[in-house]
Amino acid sequence: MKKMFVTLSLIIALLGTTCLPLMTAQAQTCTHDWSDWVVEEEATCTTTGTQTRTCSQCGAEQTQTIAATGHTWGEWDVDEDPTCTEAGSEYRWCENCDAEQTRTVAVTGHNWGKWKTKKKATTMQAGKKVRECKYCDATQKKKIAKKKMTASMKKAKKVANDYMKAAKAYDVNKMNSLFANKKCSTGYPTSVVDGYLKKYNKKYLKWKFVDVKKDGKIYKVKMKVTRPDMYNNFYKAVDDTLTWYLGMSLFYSEPSKSALFQKYNANLVKYLKKFAKKSKKTDTTTITLKIKKTKKGWKIVKKTKAIVDIACGYANAGMDAAYDEWD
Repeated sequence: MKKMFVTLSLIIALLGTTCLPLMTAQAQTCTHDWSDWVVEEEATCTTTGTQTRTCSQCGAEQTQTIAATGHTWGEWDVDEDPTCTEAGSEYRWCENCDAEQTRTVAVTGHNWGKWKTKKKATTMQAGKKVRECKYCDATQKKKIAKKKMTASMKKAKKVANDYMKAAKAYDVNKMNSLFANKKCSTGYPTSVVDGYLKKYNKKYLKWKFVDVKKDGKIYKVKMKVTRPDMYNNFYKAVDDTLTWYLGMSLFYSEPSKSALFQKYNANLVKYLKKFAKKSKKTDTTTITLKIKKTKKGWKIVKKTKAIVDIACGYANAGMDAAYDEWD
């Protein structure tokens, strides 16, 4: 019995040794009949997944990595609109997960309109032009260069300046020499009144050149002039004098012209003294001197009321207006 068991064991061992190489060789030479891939772990937008398959003949197994899908982005939506000077922003969401993406939207920059002249350039002053952005309230300013003066313009300007200097000093002869024909009136015949007017003209008369233009053979010199304004003083002098005149005529006898003139001058001097102490009021106006080259040189060719008001007759001080209003 024991001998029989040993013999059986040897047979089994021999068969095992013979069959093992045959099975190993079969596995190595299997052409594999693979099953379909089976997903073990789904891939996401940002992580990989895995899948496996098995051979139906030998039982071999294969594993494969599934690539991350990447985001599927939706359309961009505006979060904040850009402006002319500040950047905006927009965002979008992934359709498969909660991932969000944002980006900056560049500034639009200004959309400028056309330049518009706000102040014209002259020979004395630079001009200015501006333009506005069509999208916001931004503005740009630009300087317009002064116009160049010709030699003739400079000569005309000099005549105008000489005239104003003579007016400030109340140099009647000098003023008259600057006119082509018509001359200045010397003001009022009373030396006392003239003395006050000359004093105030010297102190308050100022001028600033605005422009010099050529108009045919004429050169127009435009100036802004500040002058003494004694309208109130003149008005009170006229009012007091005429009130006295009417009273005398009604209750006594009509005063002579000489007496009336003396009374007016006395009243006027009284109020001019007050002007010196209190008001010192001035008035600013614009005048244009028309100047031309004549046989006698560069001269003022047209005498206007404005010129007379400034320097010649002292109507600028307000007497004419005061008398007209009272009357």
